[in-house]
Amino acid sequence: MILVGALQDRTSHYRAADRTVQQALRQGLFILLSSEAFPHRYYFRTLAVLDQYLATQWTAASIGASLRRRLQAFLGAHPQAQIMVETSVRMNVMSQP
Repeated sequence: MILVGALQDRTSHYRAADRTVQQALRQGLFILLSSEAFPHRYYFRTLAVLDQYLATQWTAASIGASLRRRLQAFLGAHPQAQIMVETSVRMNVMSQP
């Protein structure tokens, strides 16, 4: 695996969701039973497939111009390579009191 760069991601909606969960816990609406953070990996065969995924599924993320150039150069030199995007995921298990 070779690190080429990072996607640009508007994370404000993630932070808003985290604040909402914390507020619900503070208000006693839910009890946190378990929480775990782990990496989640997405694999793409081509830059076109990644572009399509970003356009339809992961619309808050984008590929900056310099990252796109690095990806194109790397994939041109290594046509069998795959693109792997890793993101952190946190899973909470909650119940009502």
